[in-house]
Parts: sequence; C-alpha cells; structure tokens
Amino acid sequence: MNTTRTQARPTSQRGYTLLFAVLTAALFLGVAVFILSVSTKQYELSASARNSIYSFYAADAGVECATAAYSGLNGGSISSSTGATVTCGLTSGGASQTVTVGSFVLASPGYPSFLVTTGGKQVYQTPSNLNFSIGNGTCAVVTMYDGYDASNYHYMIFDSRGYNHCTSGNAPDTASPTTVERALRLSKKG
Repeated sequence: MNTTRTQARPTSQRGYTLLFAVLTAALFLGVAVFILSVSTKQYELSASARNSIYSFYAADAGVECATAAYSGLNGGSISSSTGATVTCGLTSGGASQTVTVGSFVLASPGYPSFLVTTGGKQVYQTPSNLNFSIGNGTCAVVTMYDGYDASNYHYMIFDSRGYNHCTSGNAPDTASPTTVERALRLSKKG
C-alpha cells in the first residue's frame, strides 16, 4: 500500500475579513466627509443670509432717519441751503446719535442719471455722506440729492447703503471679507 500524504492547500478565503473591514471603514469615512462638507456649506449660506439681512435693515434704518430729518422730524432739519444736526432714534452704545450735516453742494457727476443740470436746473447733494451707526456693529451711509428732472419735476433722492461690519467711524469695514453691502433708494417727487 502506497500512502502518500497530500499537503493542505491554503484557502483563498484568507484576508477576506481584513479587506472587508478596510472597505467598510472607507465607506463610513466617505459618508462622514460628505456630511461634513454639506454641513459646512449650509453654515456658510446661513451666515451669508444673516449678514445680508443685517445690511438690508441697516440701509432701511439709515434712509428712515435721513427722510425724517429732511421732513423736520426728530428735531433735525435738513435743507438744500443750510447744514443741520440730525438726531435719530438710533443708538450707539445706548446713547442717541447726533450726525451733523453740512449744507448741500452742487453735485458732481455720479448723481442719478434722470436728474439734469441744464436749463438753469441744478442738482445738489450732501457734501459728505451721513454715516449712522445702527447697532450690533452695523451702519448705514446715506447720500441725499436734491434736484430736477428734464420735465422740471423736483426730486429728493435718498441713497442708503447698509453694512453688516463697520469701523468705529461708522464706515464700512473694507478689511473684513464678510462685509456685505445692501442698498436702498427712496425718491420723493414733487
């Protein structure tokens, strides 16, 4: 009787558990990276929307204060010939603000295009912008124009630009990459 022993062959199943563990870990890591990426984008979009809303409300508050001062409310009086001190209900550090406005000057190019300076009609604008601190680090810069269009209709125009990040001088913080500007224009005809 001839007995030969056969040697046991290694099975092809060896290492399968390690391969399965590595693939499963890679899958979970991929899902985690995807969720983190989506969460980061959602946070950035939410912050951008919040900054936009702050800027819009700052522009709205600025134009309301300027129009109230022009119409003689809140103790302020702005006219095209004299300067004025404007006190708004806006607060900065809990104290009411006072903004001094110089007299209007003849507008340089850059005023609204439908206002004209022909035929004896003039366009005046505030010599320096009205800078208002709105609160929470926001501010508004308002430029006012007083003039006539080609049909001889009188216009008073308030351009208000609101910002979500401002410096101590109530000017936009241009060094911050998250500063957002929103603008409103109010025209009063007649």
